[in-house]
Amino acid sequence: MPTLNVNGIDFYYELHGADNAPVVVLSNGILAATSSWFNQVPVLKPYFRVLLYDCRGQGQSAHPPGPYTFEQHADDLAALLDRLRIQRAHIAGISYGGEISLTFALRYPARTLSLFVADSASHVDSALATIIAAWRDAATRRDPDLFFNVTTPYNFSRPPGCGPIRPRWRRRMIAISASIFRPWPVCSPVSWT
Repeated sequence: MPTLNVNGIDFYYELHGADNAPVVVLSNGILAATSSWFNQVPVLKPYFRVLLYDCRGQGQSAHPPGPYTFEQHADDLAALLDRLRIQRAHIAGISYGGEISLTFALRYPARTLSLFVADSASHVDSALATIIAAWRDAATRRDPDLFFNVTTPYNFSRPPGCGPIRPRWRRRMIAISASIFRPWPVCSPVSWT
């Protein structure tokens, strides 16, 4: 398991693709892990050096007491890039990882070659806070089926007439959810300010 000690804690990371290719960083959504990028890595790695990592309190990285701030996550990413001797990168993230990416680009514009943000928010209102509370509750119960059922309607759109979710895809997503819960603890609290 590749880890580096950055800012006093161990960070799990993966690098895919050629050493001399431009780097793209993919930042996970909340309660996700590097395994959530299984569809993107094969498509990106012929063209990019793909850096996946679990931020502090996430997946296989250390889980120090929180809460954490987006500035702290952005500084962690900058320090991880330093340790990996990566000066500049394309920065991408989804959901919570998108918010980290936005903060990184604002704090480190000279290190940001481009920015791609998907399904992220610039602030959390009461409706989103309620959704996040349900996700946290499902994660705390460590029930992958419940977690899938609670999070899927908010993370994946289904066009009208598309039909039911394919069983194979559902099993894969539930397996990813299960990998989030074992053997490490659920993500520590996050500061939304």
